[in-house]
Order: sequence, then structure tokens, then C-alpha cells
Amino acid sequence: MPSPSPTRAASAKTALGDARALASDGVPDAAALITALFAATAEAILVGDDDRRNMTANPAACDLLGRRPDEILNLRVDDIAPPASTAWLSDSWAAF
Repeated sequence: MPSPSPTRAASAKTALGDARALASDGVPDAAALITALFAATAEAILVGDDDRRNMTANPAACDLLGRRPDEILNLRVDDIAPPASTAWLSDSWAAF
């Protein structure tokens, strides 16, 4: 797995600092916190629906896959997963 870029790592550190500032100010804006962390984290995150369609992807996922967000949203999880994991993915998704 590629290392996060220094810029992405700095963004994640800034988001964490912003989250701590919100918490210390007593601002209970969980949605803003989650959105900031989702966008700034160095880990790739994809969110899919029950039909295995991608609903959103953070910048790290776009970087990892070498695709724009709109390209990822037009794909299903199956389109991104390695072919060898197709059976496992189908069984796991159904159980989830």
C-alpha cells in the first residue's frame, strides 16, 4: 500500500486538530467532525450501499484507485475488487 503523501498526512493532522478544537469548545457537531476526518484521513475509504454501488469515496480512495470521485461513483464494489475475491465478496456482502 502506498504511503500517504506529506500533504495528505498534514491534512489529516489538521483535521484532527480541528476536531480537538471543536470538542474543547463544546461544539457537538459530529457531522462536521466526521466529514472532516473522512476527507482528510490518509486511509482509503469507500462507502457502498446494499447493492454494492459506491456512494462516496474519500480523496485517499481516489488517489489509491487513480480515479476521480465521479468515476468511482459509477462503479460497483465488484468493479474495484480483485477478480479472485468475487465469491468471497458476494458471500460476505450477503451476510453483512
